[in-house]
Amino acid sequence: MRHAGEDIAALPAKDQHQAHWQMAAEILLMAAEGRGPIMHARIAILRALNYDAPPRAPEPRRKCEVCGAIVTIIQLHTCPDKRCPYPDYPGRE
Repeated sequence: MRHAGEDIAALPAKDQHQAHWQMAAEILLMAAEGRGPIMHARIAILRALNYDAPPRAPEPRRKCEVCGAIVTIIQLHTCPDKRCPYPDYPGRE
């Protein structure tokens, strides 16, 4: 927690005064004093770090009509049914 606090303190003054960094510093201080969970401090720091990042687009998904599994395009579908319309089942002939 000390390193995270030092990193926040090392930010330029204009960044330190932004609301997301102020909140992260406050929650980090609360966790250090035992007045809040450390996980909340971790989440606040990660949200402050990723504040300017564009939101991620949801992955395209499809549903297997045979088994009902929801499958992302990247993920391999593991339906054991040979009637499954998605041919990316590993080991299927």
